[in-house]
Amino acid sequence: TARGVTVQATTDEDAPIDIKTPTQSVGSISDGSLTQVPIRVVVDEDAAPGTYDLDLELEYSYFSNYDDTGGTINENTVERERSIELDVRSRPRFDVELVDSDVAIGDSGPVTVSVTNDGDATAENARLELSSGNPGLTFEGSAEAQTNLATLSPGERRNVTVDSAVAEGGQQRNYSVSATIAYEDSAGRAATSTDHRFGVRPAPERSFAVEGVE
Repeated sequence: TARGVTVQATTDEDAPIDIKTPTQSVGSISDGSLTQVPIRVVVDEDAAPGTYDLDLELEYSYFSNYDDTGGTINENTVERERSIELDVRSRPRFDVELVDSDVAIGDSGPVTVSVTNDGDATAENARLELSSGNPGLTFEGSAEAQTNLATLSPGERRNVTVDSAVAEGGQQRNYSVSATIAYEDSAGRAATSTDHRFGVRPAPERSFAVEGVE
């Protein structure tokens, strides 16, 4: 029986993979049994498709050479290294930028953003999701807005315009907006892009003068 088993995962410094799971204590594993050890990794948004090595450092101890009374004579510590392959597939990657905004404080107006698929795979059933980080900026009366993009092929760019409004008495500064793209990959699996952020800066509040005419 392997006792006090620990597992640590590492990758090369230049690998586009971030390991989120620290060293794990697995406990004891009896002879001939199997134990699953989940390891969470995050692949960089701009990672090139290919195969990358995930190195595993295993450490455990075991007892050997028992005497007639059942006492332990020797405890041995073992360190081993193993490697498994991670297959990073082609996938969509997105760039979201603010193109134009025409909204003033206390008024409504359009906000236009561009969505570009910079990856090397097609995004199916894509949907742009916008979320305002400030209650003073809303989209069609809500803090969130969704727009269907349909299919985005590699290299394809699409402009999307949504109605926005800035509350009266707001400040003339950048209002933070979070943008993500929900989509399906080539295998029909649902996925969501990383978070993209940009700012919407409204124009000053418009004022009008009314004069009487005799």
